[in-house]
Amino acid sequence: MHQTHRKIQKTKTLCHHTLFAIAAAFVWSGLILALPAQAQEANAGSANANWISFRGNAQRTGARNDTLGALPNMVWQYTSTDDAQPLFASPLVAGAAGEQRLYFAAGDKIYCLEAETGATLWITPSLSSTIASPLLLQSGANGDVLYCITSAGNLISIDPVRGKTLKTLSLGATVQSVAPVPVQTSSGNRLIIGTVAGKLIAVDPLKMEIDPSWNISLGRFGAAVTSTPALTADGKYLYVPAQDENVYVVDVAQGKVYYPIHMRYAIVGSPVIAGKNVIVANGPLISCLNADNGQTRWAANLNTLMQTDPAVSLNADGSGVVYAGTSLGTFYALNLQDGTRLWQDDLGDAISGSPTALNDMVLVGTQRGMLFGVDPLDKGHVKWSFRLNTQRKISTNTRFGNISTTDPNGYSADDAGGGGTTTNNTNNNTSSYLNRLRNMNRFGDEVTVYPISTAPTVVGGKIYVGGDNLAIYAFSTQPFDASAPILQDLKPYVNNTNNELQDVSDSRSIPGKPPVVLKGQLVDDGSGVDPDSIKVLLNGQPLPAASHTYDPLTGNLEIRLTGTEGQADTPLKDGRITVEVQATDYLGNKVSGRGDSITLRVDNNQAAPEPDNNNNNGRFGGFGRGRRG
Repeated sequence: MHQTHRKIQKTKTLCHHTLFAIAAAFVWSGLILALPAQAQEANAGSANANWISFRGNAQRTGARNDTLGALPNMVWQYTSTDDAQPLFASPLVAGAAGEQRLYFAAGDKIYCLEAETGATLWITPSLSSTIASPLLLQSGANGDVLYCITSAGNLISIDPVRGKTLKTLSLGATVQSVAPVPVQTSSGNRLIIGTVAGKLIAVDPLKMEIDPSWNISLGRFGAAVTSTPALTADGKYLYVPAQDENVYVVDVAQGKVYYPIHMRYAIVGSPVIAGKNVIVANGPLISCLNADNGQTRWAANLNTLMQTDPAVSLNADGSGVVYAGTSLGTFYALNLQDGTRLWQDDLGDAISGSPTALNDMVLVGTQRGMLFGVDPLDKGHVKWSFRLNTQRKISTNTRFGNISTTDPNGYSADDAGGGGTTTNNTNNNTSSYLNRLRNMNRFGDEVTVYPISTAPTVVGGKIYVGGDNLAIYAFSTQPFDASAPILQDLKPYVNNTNNELQDVSDSRSIPGKPPVVLKGQLVDDGSGVDPDSIKVLLNGQPLPAASHTYDPLTGNLEIRLTGTEGQADTPLKDGRITVEVQATDYLGNKVSGRGDSITLRVDNNQAAPEPDNNNNNGRFGGFGRGRRG
């Protein structure tokens, strides 16, 4: 259903009682100023902490001290009416419980949603150029401020309550994929920004002016900063990844490079600081450095290039686990102490998003829009998976709202309507089967499947993940998913005279000679289809498990009817047959409704169909579908 856009009260700050709960402050010249990121996010690993910076904290660990305790189910999906855009970073989430807001950037706009429902609160007008870096949310003397950097090299401060631009500062340099890092220098609070020209620039956040006394060049010729630097927990040192395959260790107080650490391959993502360890993904290697001197402790070769940041789960005793995925779809867990491989799991799709590590689940997204939850305590066994349906129609047809229709002037909290649509699943038990089916089929055949390029955000037991189809998906472990999986478009196929499978769904009868194949889609928009639950019955008798295959990445189900004896070369007997599909989602809701079975008439005297270029060789009408009465 479409959400109404709720109006909000004008106020200076966003939930100060929540942001300041994780943001210590100090008195300076009579003003209350926010401490740097490591103080603000000292408790960022706790279950209810906000997610206000890249990778969840200044150390870029991508880990949360959060236990889901139950399998998630989707509660809402927000889809913008703007063109699909890649997301540079996970959404930020901040605010008191029940009042949280979600912020994400795509294209040249920033979006603010109500985290509980997905309702649009505001969208900025066009910021003139693409937002090229992760967002940062800070709390300080002038109230809460949201920062973004555009591809034109502008640092923009935005009121997170109203979505209005506060100030714009030209950095005089291009910035790409690098978020501002709040630090405490000898001159006070500063935002450190790395540029493509190989400079580190310090900005006074109160004045929104560049501090000329703090300016660092990286390398002899200026090596471009490639991702957001990581800050040590004491706030003394920045670890800055650069294009020349060096990680530069920067003394924050002194404003100078302490020393560079040369890596063997190009650096992937941001370094991760975990206690006395610094984890750096470079090429096919995960390297662990000694945070005291930069010496390599160990290096693990994953034999395949990585595309995303690793995540590190750190225990109180200094032990921990490093999680990383590769472009071939293999997900690894390594011992933080020595780099030995604890386990690995093949997820069947290129890993395109950075992982987020929780106590009982590690979440990671893939190239074809699949979100996996693997069990860190059971050798990476996939305990939950969900296909995000990141398809988007490539068309100028405005019927489905999938082109750029959002006003370039944005959408403010005072406006009514516009700004995208939100589908809310909390009342799916009252949704009709046909309405849900229409929603799933709304893209037709001309679609592009977009990847998940960012890490899931987890706050207070809720999961928020973005797809490059410019959509945000929210999941909760509250067991209110009453929606059963849906089996749709189940159609029969037999070999034509060219021995090619052909759709014969419009034929009155079919020959029984193998192969007789059924193809369809099994999807669920709640907790997701449990692949292990799928069973196929022929005339009430279960077929062997090998008779069907299911691809959770696409939702495609293929059934090979093997006859009542279960032999692949046994023709189906003449007469009417009914094939029924049984399946549940992860919460136990069973497939039901009109689409869980198909009735066919078998006639072995019927010849194989002639090839049909339209793949639809019907002659006498169609087959009946529905539950057996």
